[in-house]
Amino acid sequence: MISKRLTTLAKNSEFFENSKPTFADELKRSGYDPAHLKYDASTTKKKKRRKRRDFIFFNHPFCESVDINIGNEFFKLIDKHLHFPIQHAYRKIFNRATVINIHSCLSEKFEHHN
Repeated sequence: MISKRLTTLAKNSEFFENSKPTFADELKRSGYDPAHLKYDASTTKKKKRRKRRDFIFFNHPFCESVDINIGNEFFKLIDKHLHFPIQHAYRKIFNRATVINIHSCLSEKFEHHN
C-alpha cells in the first residue's frame, strides 16, 4: 500500500529509487518492514479527467396555439445575434453546443399518459 502511494507520487522509476532510502528509514523507525517498497509502473498511469461542460437550458412554455417551433427560432436568434469573435469571453458560454433546448413542458394530455 505504501509502495503504491509512492509509485503514484513518483514521476518515474529513477525518482522513486532516489527517494526510496528516505522512506525506508522512516518505515524502519516506525516499526514496519521496508523490504516491500518496489516501483510498479502499472499504477503510474493517471486517468484522464473529462472536462465538465456547463450548459444553459432553454425551457420554453408550452402553448397549443403556437404553430412555430420555438426552440428552432431560439437557435436562429443565437446564430444571428450572439455570434461572438473567437477571442470573446462569451463565446464559450453562448453557442449551440452549450445551449440546450428542453421539451419538458408538455400539454396536460401527455403528462397523464405515464
